Amino acid sequence: MPSSQDSSRYGVDEVHPQNYFERMGSATLLSSIASTPTVVKTLMQLGFEPCAPKPYTNILGQTGFIRPGLFSYTNILVKTHGYGILFTGLPCRIVETILYDSVSSRVKRGLDQILHRRAATAIDDDDDDESAVQNIVSEIFSKSVSMCIASLVCQPFKVVGTRMIAQIAGKEMKYAGMIQGLSLIYNEDGLRGLFRGLVPTCVGEVVFATSIVILSDIVGKYITPHLMGYTKETADANGKAVSNMITHHLAVTCAQPLFYPFHVVRAVMIVNGSGLSVAQPSFESFVDCFRHLASLPSHRGLMRGSSMLRRFTTKE
Repeated sequence: MPSSQDSSRYGVDEVHPQNYFERMGSATLLSSIASTPTVVKTLMQLGFEPCAPKPYTNILGQTGFIRPGLFSYTNILVKTHGYGILFTGLPCRIVETILYDSVSSRVKRGLDQILHRRAATAIDDDDDDESAVQNIVSEIFSKSVSMCIASLVCQPFKVVGTRMIAQIAGKEMKYAGMIQGLSLIYNEDGLRGLFRGLVPTCVGEVVFATSIVILSDIVGKYITPHLMGYTKETADANGKAVSNMITHHLAVTCAQPLFYPFHVVRAVMIVNGSGLSVAQPSFESFVDCFRHLASLPSHRGLMRGSSMLRRFTTKE
């Protein structure tokens, strides 16, 4: 699951050969740009820290400890492994992004047609209460199902890509590439290995879809109009686009504490049983993993990696 995946990521509604090339180009460009943050965030989610926390003193004279943020973490990786390490698993992420977008958009359009609804994600303000609730429930259902099916199709590539990044921690070379990684995981653990972490992935997708739809409706009705100075009825096309963008980002920010823990659990469960050095301790199920991480301080447990610029922590 690319970070904060959305079934309307590219807004492609019809199937044409040109659209496939556009998707491939967009997926390659976006995945390449996001490669460094993805590698660093994945290592943070797995609990790998390249150095001990350093003491700091803020402007008020209070002391504490801080871990390397995105830029410091990246600098350490480059010094120890070279610039190529920042693009580890990139082919897997490109394939995953293309498949996720294609599958989720098609499944969602099909569900929208079955539910006799238009494919647009916005919920009209002039609906009565009953109709608005029905629209919200239908939107949650279609988003959740489409995202879960897309995650199911993409999971083998997510597993290989994550394990390729995970082996950076122990300087291992077990997974040399996408095809070799898929073959190795299948030979070692069968189909079960290729779909490790699928349960927390799907749970996280449902939580994400539910929270985003509900919060987008609330933010779009009561917050964005006050920030923008107009409502959907009075806004022009550009105004609606800006309004929808602001609404989505505000909703994602508010919902992050709800769905982000499942991203961390997903990453841990993907490497669980892989034999990599970072795959410790071992867990019987994602519930055990969730409980273990929940018992730790948030910055070392379920929310690790959520903040990538300033990472305050306690001395361990």
